[in-house]
Amino acid sequence: MTHVEAYAAVVDELWKQGMMVVLDNQVSKPNRCCPYNDGSSFFGDEYFNPEEWLRGLVGSAARDWYRYIRTAATKVHRANPNVLVILSGLTWASNLGFLRKRPVGLHLGRKPVHESHRYSFRGDRKIWEVQPVDRVCTDAGQRMDDQVGFLSSGPGAAPLFLGELGLDQTGKSRADDWLLSCFMGYAAGKDLDWALWALQSSGLKRPSAWSISIGMGSETQSLGRDPSSNSPMSYIMYHPQSGLCIRANNNHEIGTAERQRWSRWSHYRDGGPIRLMGTPLCLQALGDGLPPALSNDCSSQRSAWRSISNSKLHVAATDEHGNRLCWEKKSNESSLVLTRKCICVDDDSGCMENPQGQWFKFVPTNT
Repeated sequence: MTHVEAYAAVVDELWKQGMMVVLDNQVSKPNRCCPYNDGSSFFGDEYFNPEEWLRGLVGSAARDWYRYIRTAATKVHRANPNVLVILSGLTWASNLGFLRKRPVGLHLGRKPVHESHRYSFRGDRKIWEVQPVDRVCTDAGQRMDDQVGFLSSGPGAAPLFLGELGLDQTGKSRADDWLLSCFMGYAAGKDLDWALWALQSSGLKRPSAWSISIGMGSETQSLGRDPSSNSPMSYIMYHPQSGLCIRANNNHEIGTAERQRWSRWSHYRDGGPIRLMGTPLCLQALGDGLPPALSNDCSSQRSAWRSISNSKLHVAATDEHGNRLCWEKKSNESSLVLTRKCICVDDDSGCMENPQGQWFKFVPTNT
């Protein structure tokens, strides 16, 4: 079996198992990706012949990016009008911000899809440990919007997915842990699909070691919106740190649960009540350190919930003494949700506590 035949066999088997594959030429000369001098960074580099690349699709200037991307996208579409055409940007595929001023100008119907990559080691990791975490997360979300997020909304919007997300998943890097929670809140709010890098084997360099690399395994996640659905829109309340969502059980106790066991809620305005769908009941803060309760009293300040802090990841109500109480997942070992004094919500440069346990995101869903 040739390399191409082996590759085709793997792709076919993944398709049978319900997985789609994005074909990606990381480097043309086998080597570790992706230093500046790998010779495969941009069209015309030593190991990146653009004409050969264009031929392969069908069987250092932004101007050149437009030229080759337009040509390549058109070739792919003509060869197979049924496939999606994935467009990646510059700076290790992290930045498509230049399309804000000058769109790519393709007319391929609903086939174009924008793709971006995000890695924790791009940028200053230490900033997560020397500045308030909520502030750093807010800045990271704005940077993401400026570079690629804007493409998924407004005139000419097209789907956007994160084809590569890479970070230290061993739990040894606090910065990476905070970055992941921040990113998951952003992705849930944007309804982004994402994939961890990558499904791969080490066998090409070490033939005796055919274990799959799972440090950055292949995985996707989407929480919520289906354009073809006629179901009414509601909200799920997502906790990025744990990947769980708020659920009211049959005894009306409030905790967190995995996908498909979460509860659906209505929340028509910031500062309004959060009602359990299909009931007249709404969430009410009972006090610091206590679980919120479901109540028929939906008009008091203890039932008026709003997203606060610059990141909009804290959800708070006010108690009878005027204190803001935020949702907080009790611990990694417990599914219980409490209301506690809000942590680092006023962009105080001296506040270096970890607010992750209090980060929740309203996610609209119709699935």
